[in-house]
Amino acid sequence: MKPPPARRLSAALALLVPSALAPAADATVSEVQQTLLTYAYGDPSPLAEYGRIYPYARFDGYSASGSERSWTMVKLENDYLVVLIAPQIGGKVWAAYDKVHSRDIIYRNPVVKFRDVGLRGPWTAGGLEFNFGIIGHAPTCASPVDYCLAHDAAGGVSCIVGALDLPSRTEWRVTISLERDQAAFTTEASWSNPTVYHQSCYQWMTAAAEAGDDLVVSHPGEHYLEHGGTPHPWPLDDAGHDLSHYRENAFGESKSYHVIGAQAEWFGGYWSGRGSGYGHWSLFGDKPGQKVWLWSLARDGAIWRDLLTDAPAPQYIEMQSGLMHSQADDSSSTTPFKHAALEPGAGLHWRESWFPLSAIGGLVDASPWGAMNVRRDGDSLVVGICPLRALDEQLRVTAAGALIAQQRISLSPQAASIFTIPLAGHSDALAVELGDHLLSWHSDDAERQRLHRPLTLSNPPARGSAEGLFTAGEEHLRQRDYAAARESFAACLEVEPAHLRALVRIAELRNRQGDSQAALASARGQLRLRGGQCGPRPDRRCQGRLRLGGTLAGLEGGRQRPAGHAVDARARLVAGARVCAARRRRGCRWPAMPVPPGGHRAPERSARAGRAAAGADHRVRAPAPWRALRALSPRTLRRGPGGVHRTAARGESG
Repeated sequence: MKPPPARRLSAALALLVPSALAPAADATVSEVQQTLLTYAYGDPSPLAEYGRIYPYARFDGYSASGSERSWTMVKLENDYLVVLIAPQIGGKVWAAYDKVHSRDIIYRNPVVKFRDVGLRGPWTAGGLEFNFGIIGHAPTCASPVDYCLAHDAAGGVSCIVGALDLPSRTEWRVTISLERDQAAFTTEASWSNPTVYHQSCYQWMTAAAEAGDDLVVSHPGEHYLEHGGTPHPWPLDDAGHDLSHYRENAFGESKSYHVIGAQAEWFGGYWSGRGSGYGHWSLFGDKPGQKVWLWSLARDGAIWRDLLTDAPAPQYIEMQSGLMHSQADDSSSTTPFKHAALEPGAGLHWRESWFPLSAIGGLVDASPWGAMNVRRDGDSLVVGICPLRALDEQLRVTAAGALIAQQRISLSPQAASIFTIPLAGHSDALAVELGDHLLSWHSDDAERQRLHRPLTLSNPPARGSAEGLFTAGEEHLRQRDYAAARESFAACLEVEPAHLRALVRIAELRNRQGDSQAALASARGQLRLRGGQCGPRPDRRCQGRLRLGGTLAGLEGGRQRPAGHAVDARARLVAGARVCAARRRRGCRWPAMPVPPGGHRAPERSARAGRAAAGADHRVRAPAPWRALRALSPRTLRRGPGGVHRTAARGESG
């Protein structure tokens, strides 16, 4: 049967669409002083807190009354957004403001109200914070961090914040960037482990948004996980509540929804009464975790609004992105959702986008180019597009592969438009595509994006078995509960004395403790069982034996930390630094697009595969520590065009 001729789309609504796409002005970066009512915290304990945050000390004593204080903020601004960063308060994004629609994208706390919530105690609600290390609000969340300001040749600006995590000696950096022609800001994070030990691999970006009865969150998936890894249906629970609607969570206590089940690259939220919302994008392989945190809608949740902000500020929710699917607790060891380790000498590097939504009614897809919503309205399809960059693309609608409508559209950033497409009886396999997969929707996206992975263990190891005890030890180790980990590994070796991985972990723990002779005995035991020889293509276990062999050589030389291995780790990190520096010198911009054999494609025509390639290019195995990167690229990071390196004041009091 011959398909019907393609129809042109009818634009039912267009907001702020200019006749010509005028070039945007360069973005600006500056340091400003902002006076906020501040509820300070007291001096630190004279003794370090023994345990997961050692050698940090905790802070006790919080002010019940506030006083005006001036805070240093870094201000990034372009024609569309204003982003405020607080380097004296953990480097968090304090506010992000949509200039086009005169509203905040993320929750802006009108006061700085420190309360005992973080791992070291003081913490402030709202904004976008960066948590690295172990579960909880990071030790740096209320303290000054290092920061750097920079311009790029394309007219964009950046603020780089970062710190050294003392318990793990890992280093984290987040580059908060605002391009001149994009209605979104990006966070580019790197996290490296220059030590010879396995460290806990926990990282979540925690953003906040205003709560409201009209708020609907869009997190693709079919289940949500508890912290212990137990799955439940999402968004409809067993009692018939639609958990994606804020108002339908008026039962029970505060809630954590780790949503899982779809290989989607985005999540967001939309206030139907205001016609606006927020969105987030990252490559699924980089940040598969997505979480919604809701305070209880009863008084036991409302009291936290009183504790963390001042009236008339409303309640807030948190939307989070993570390296893992959930923020696992101890009981997760019997589920497929366990803790992970950041291996010796390893590093991670990823990018995320945060942006406003307007006038499109919801969210079904997003990318660095824009956001899309699609809904059925009788025999019509209603398509809403909120561009984040200037777009000049074909919008196509197909049914069962046959083109039924198309139109070329030209939109400037934040110029939201809604198009109504008559379907003329077509209802099977509907699809909407903007450009070369810049934005797309299919009526069967639920099946296309389904994440096929088990939610429960079919045959978990018995708790008293060697493997069960080893798994429990791994979970304790990755939560920095070293005493419990040592007990579990020792019990594993009592059941199975030749358990190689337990011998390796015991050696590492004893070396951490400073007992080099006991570590040496465990290392020799493992090498005696398996040897240290590898073939031409060593697997991961063989590489582990080589690492252990290096540790053994260092211990036999009387060194608790093997110098040879440390040099290798530093060499890998410096190599990563050289790659990063070379990319910066070439003026690479994100999203980096593949160059086809016929020449370079215009950025606005990039395919979604190009986005994936760009992300893969940046996920390096061992990114540079800040010192090496700064040394290799001083012109860019110390005195680049407008770039000045600064270190925040080191005062501990809030």
